[in-house]
Amino acid sequence: MPSLRSTPAYRNPGWFLALPALLIALLLAWAARRADPRHQAPRRVLMVVLPGTEAGALEPGQLQALALLVKDVLEANGGIAVTQTPTLPAPGDRMPGREGWVLAFTGSRRGTDLELRAWTGPLAELPASPELARSTPAPPAQAVGELLSRVSSVALKGDRLGILVPRSPEAFWPLLEAMAVFGESARGDEALARVVESEARAPGCATPAILRGQIEAFRAVERILPSFEALDRARQAYEEALRRAPDHPRASHLLARLLADTGRMKEALILARRLSRAHPHTQPSYQTLAYVGRNAGLLKLVEAGSTGSRDILLDSRYPARLQIGLLYLGRWDEFEASLWPKPGEPYEAVILFHRGYLELLRGRRDQALAHFRRLRGEGRAYPRYLKLGEVFRLSLEGDARQALKRLNELDRELEGLRGADGEFTFNLAEAYALLGDREGAFDLAGRALAQGFACTRWYEESPLMAPMKGSPRWEALLQTLRERQVRLEGQFPVSDFPS
Repeated sequence: MPSLRSTPAYRNPGWFLALPALLIALLLAWAARRADPRHQAPRRVLMVVLPGTEAGALEPGQLQALALLVKDVLEANGGIAVTQTPTLPAPGDRMPGREGWVLAFTGSRRGTDLELRAWTGPLAELPASPELARSTPAPPAQAVGELLSRVSSVALKGDRLGILVPRSPEAFWPLLEAMAVFGESARGDEALARVVESEARAPGCATPAILRGQIEAFRAVERILPSFEALDRARQAYEEALRRAPDHPRASHLLARLLADTGRMKEALILARRLSRAHPHTQPSYQTLAYVGRNAGLLKLVEAGSTGSRDILLDSRYPARLQIGLLYLGRWDEFEASLWPKPGEPYEAVILFHRGYLELLRGRRDQALAHFRRLRGEGRAYPRYLKLGEVFRLSLEGDARQALKRLNELDRELEGLRGADGEFTFNLAEAYALLGDREGAFDLAGRALAQGFACTRWYEESPLMAPMKGSPRWEALLQTLRERQVRLEGQFPVSDFPS
């Protein structure tokens, strides 16, 4: 009768034959995990753009545009966690216990060449007044490549630099000039013409397509050239950029924002999830989580995005700017810290508006009024924020009749732009509620939801919407929001977003 006892594994020759294959599989899995950016610690770079003082020095807007190009390359090629501050940090300003690399530079134009002066090195070795090493003037793409080669944690892959930075000076300089001015309302046509010129000379470069999308979206949403077709052109431009540079962090962020702002929330969430897997530690990835999360009402995503943005900081003075999601999380002091000033920049109008808005939410009417009065001097960009700020100013000054007239005018302007920025539409609803027009507040809140703004907690807790509480119509809207949020939380759990 055959024995029923099994042969010990260590005496089975098949086990010995399988052991090498098992070890190889384990080693491959370990190597794959190490190579996966989701399982790596963030590699941090602090970038500081210094003003030029020499003849031919780039103008401030051009320097910021150049910094954005450099940041794009660092993020898209190496998944680097880049943060930018306007001044060098003193030792006491540095985030304790965090290592990183500093890239401080300025630039000048020499004919068609670019000359850069830079200091690069570990944050721990940053002197109080670093001496900038001067590079030999070179074609711009070459100069940028040489600058990046000095940042120890960056390794360019193949021809990725040419996909992000035009190799031809004739394409580079028009692009830089357009990037410097596109946020100024009166210079949109000039910026678009320069982008078209750059793209014709660098057809495979993703950056001109990104900027073309930004110009179209900005002019449509800010009512400079209002049309839904412009928003569609912006979407197509971002998609073209992503075909040229797949998973480009900034292009992905801008497209996700546009999708969220036009009510295509599931597509925005899918794109945010893809970006968080491809480049989990980059600032655009965290910004996308926070932006899409707050519009979808998925506050766990907002928390993940704001925590990630904080974790990559090397300079404690300058958190990521305008983190509105912190407002919805109830962390108002942190939101206020994100409203740090940058005088002379067109976006300063948006920052000033939100300073006044925050004080209004807190019930500090005098402080709010001071900010809205200052906003009147910011006339170059973001006209819808200027106009809504004027509504709040008139209301706080006691001229409710004129405030309501201006609000109705702004409402009519924006109504024709189908599905653009439901969050701002909700700000209009808050203005109607502040002025005592509950019917207008309800209509605009419903429109905000239809446009994609579905942050249930803010509909429930905005101090300006307190007059709406108890209304059966309002409670029905809140119930719709709660049910929608439950569905999205089931479809997009925070565990799917590895940032």
